[in-house]
Amino acid sequence: MFKTLSKFKIPIIGGVGVIGLAILGIIGAKSFYVNDETERAIVTSSGKYLKTTGPGEHFLIPFQQNYHQYPVSIQKMKLEGVSTSTVDNYAINATIVLLYRLEEEQLESIHRNTPNYKENMKVIATSRFKNELGNIEMGKLADQRSEIEQSSYQRIKKEVERILDVKVVDFTVPYYGWSDSFKQAARQQAQAETELEVARQEKKKAEAQAEKKTIQAQAEADSKRIAAEAEADSIRKKGQAEADALQAKSQALANNPELVELEKAKKWDGKLPNNMYGQAPIPFLQPAENN
Repeated sequence: MFKTLSKFKIPIIGGVGVIGLAILGIIGAKSFYVNDETERAIVTSSGKYLKTTGPGEHFLIPFQQNYHQYPVSIQKMKLEGVSTSTVDNYAINATIVLLYRLEEEQLESIHRNTPNYKENMKVIATSRFKNELGNIEMGKLADQRSEIEQSSYQRIKKEVERILDVKVVDFTVPYYGWSDSFKQAARQQAQAETELEVARQEKKKAEAQAEKKTIQAQAEADSKRIAAEAEADSIRKKGQAEADALQAKSQALANNPELVELEKAKKWDGKLPNNMYGQAPIPFLQPAENN
C-alpha cells in the first residue's frame, strides 16, 4: 500500500503548489492597485467609505477592502439619434455632446448617492434639449441654433450639478437630421421664394419698360406740342402781316382817290360798255366841272 501511495506523492504536492500559487495571485491582485494622473479611487472597507486616493500605487487588505476608480479629467458623452420635434411638429434626429468632469471633492458623494450618474446625465441632457427644441419653429431653427445650445446648456448644467454633483463643462449639438416632411417643405419654400424673386424682377422690368414708354410718349407729345405752337405762331404772324398789309393798303386808298382810279385803270381792259344809257358815266372819262 505504501508503494501505491508513493506513486501519487509527487502529483499531489504539485497540485497543492499550483492551488497555493493561484490563491497567492488572487490575494496579490486584491491587495494592490494603481491610479494614473487622471484617476482617483474610492476605497471602502466592509462596504463603508474609507478614503479617496490619488495617483500612484496603493495597497488594500484583501477580502476586506475594495476600491472603485473614477476619471477626474474632462469626459465626453455623445448621444446620437436623439429624436424630438419642433413646436410646429417637424421631426428631428439630433446628435448632442455633453462635456463633464468629476471633481475630486465630490467623488465620495457621487459614489454614495449616484453611482449610475452617467445614465442619469443621459436622461437629463436629452429631456432638457427636447424641451428647448419643442419651443422653436422649424423655419427659425437654423438662425437660433446657438441660442438653443446655450439655453440647453444652462438648464442641463444647473440640474446635473444640483442632483448628481457632476461638473458640466459644455453642451453642443453638432448635427441635426431633418425629417422628410421638412425637407419637402424647405424645397417648396425655396421654389416659392425663387418664383417670387422672378416675379419681382419681371415686375421691375415691366415698370422700367412702362416708364420708358411714358417718357418716350411724353417726349413725342412735347415735340408735337412745340411743333404745333411753332406752326400756330407762324400762321398767326403771317395772318397778322397780311392783315397789316391790307390795312395799310386800305388806308392808302382812302387817303388817295386818284390811286383808286389808278388801280381801276390797271384792271380796265380798254373796252367801253356795250350799252350806255342816259347820263351813265363813261369809265375813266369824267366831264370837267364848269367854273
